[in-house]
Amino acid sequence: MSDRDIKRTVQAAPALCRASATVIWTRHWRPPDLTPQVRAWFAGSGFDEIAFDALETSALTSVGIHWLSHAQAANLPDHRLFTFRAT
Repeated sequence: MSDRDIKRTVQAAPALCRASATVIWTRHWRPPDLTPQVRAWFAGSGFDEIAFDALETSALTSVGIHWLSHAQAANLPDHRLFTFRAT
């Protein structure tokens, strides 16, 4: 997924979740490390961070857990959230 698609999907997440929903996401943290920005997008979308761990694996995997503390008046966007692309 592109960085733009990740941002759009995170920003749409409140419309896909009930209050108190938990979102678990994964991402590598190889340079350029987008995980700080993903975490900020979740925070800006009304989610509280429960945990984040950047694992010392060969794939440099990270795992984030965010919680939607309250329902927001959010509508799904009228455009595609993401497109997978071959790397």
